[in-house]
Amino acid sequence: MEEYKLNNEEKLLVLGTLHNYPNIESYISEKIQFHDLKEEKLLYMMNTNYYKLRTLFFYNMKKYGMLDRLPVGVCSFLENKTVTSEDYQKKMEEIKKISYALSQRKIKHAIIKGIGVAETVYSENPYIRDFNDIDILVLENNAEETYQYLIKNLGYTCAATQNEQILYKKMFQHYAPISKEKMRIELHHRLTQKNDKYSIDTNEIIENAVFIKKENACIPITNREDTLLNLCYHMFQHEYRETRYQLKCHSDIFNFLYYYRKELNWVCFWDNVRKNNLEFPVSYALYHVNLLYENVLGMNIVPVEILEKIVTDNFKEKKDWVISRHLLNNDEPIGIWEQSYLERLFMDTKTVRTELCKIHFFYSCRKEWEKECEKMKISFEEGFKFTPEAWKALGRI
Repeated sequence: MEEYKLNNEEKLLVLGTLHNYPNIESYISEKIQFHDLKEEKLLYMMNTNYYKLRTLFFYNMKKYGMLDRLPVGVCSFLENKTVTSEDYQKKMEEIKKISYALSQRKIKHAIIKGIGVAETVYSENPYIRDFNDIDILVLENNAEETYQYLIKNLGYTCAATQNEQILYKKMFQHYAPISKEKMRIELHHRLTQKNDKYSIDTNEIIENAVFIKKENACIPITNREDTLLNLCYHMFQHEYRETRYQLKCHSDIFNFLYYYRKELNWVCFWDNVRKNNLEFPVSYALYHVNLLYENVLGMNIVPVEILEKIVTDNFKEKKDWVISRHLLNNDEPIGIWEQSYLERLFMDTKTVRTELCKIHFFYSCRKEWEKECEKMKISFEEGFKFTPEAWKALGRI
């Protein structure tokens, strides 16, 4: 499988979302042909898979004095469509209010993902780390009480049907999302879905929470090693199981690892990974973060010798399996991606999911024809004229 070569706009987005990385202005000036940037392509990227990165990108382009080198329409778009510090402060006030209320009710909790990363890695200007949802983790036996409290006492409402709410609660990591004005909460009662082959000890994560001080409030967030674990698993879940590739996951992990490069306890982290049987999900995320930034920076943010300690024997084969959690088949592969990883990362979500649907159709047809051949006591032959594989071979799809 030939590795995908990033185009001009893709390279700019990757480089432009690194935070406080040394000499990045020089990297951008050397690697990007600004006069060849395609306005339509950049605007499309900022409106689809990568919209959560546009505030960080806009901030960096201003910081590096490169805004006037971007196409005019892109500058205008970014000036009107990025998060402001005022937007962020409103979310922070709501988080403080919720955390205080839960603490008063003696409900142990931790605010996970967005806010913790914003207030540490991006602490100089936390608003540049955009996030849609306020993600709250509570113990499973406190989840129902907490959910009802948010709805009945803090004015949140749920748009999901009763049946959808049951499915969320029984099957997924969090209850059905609830919202109020422009605030949206995902209340997590676990970090893995029902019958998941992987497990994460959420009780320990909450017990190990650290506190950030914001004015007159102390807010519990996950500690360094648990934050990295969560970022990796979040990326694995979206990409590997949902065919939803988001550059924000890579940017977060790279910037997190660079920020904590002298403080991260890798021994503690790997022990935690092994204890939770998360070798493959974590390897998947860190391996592909290395792959992307080695492509544009020529360096590995995760030292290879560290990553090698946890990569499983069948990792290289397994990483390109086609998987879908919607099949509820315990991650059984239904095929192998023909496109390289970096190509998938920069494909439109609709396009890559169309490919997933096609692969599943091929897989299902093959299974049924194999059954029929078994009934007739004949062997199934590759390329039977009446199978979809023949259409592909003949160039009809």
